[in-house]
Amino acid sequence: MKTIDKIPTSKIQRATKLVSTGAKVGVNYLKYYGDKMVNSEVEAKQRLNKNNANDIYDGLKQLKGSALKIAQMLSMEKVFYHKLT
Repeated sequence: MKTIDKIPTSKIQRATKLVSTGAKVGVNYLKYYGDKMVNSEVEAKQRLNKNNANDIYDGLKQLKGSALKIAQMLSMEKVFYHKLT
């Protein structure tokens, strides 16, 4: 996971961050379809879910307000899930 160096404050910066996060998720799906041809579908799906979760979390944690609160809730869920497994 990346560290936060700068928090986007303007509407354009925030929108750009959301769009770039969406683009990363789209790229993950493209990788998934290629990976699915080489590996089993279960392994490919697990990699897709992990990559999407990391990219979405990294994108949301750099935003303020509601998006930041969602990222905080996701991080708590992640910690809780790892304690259960």
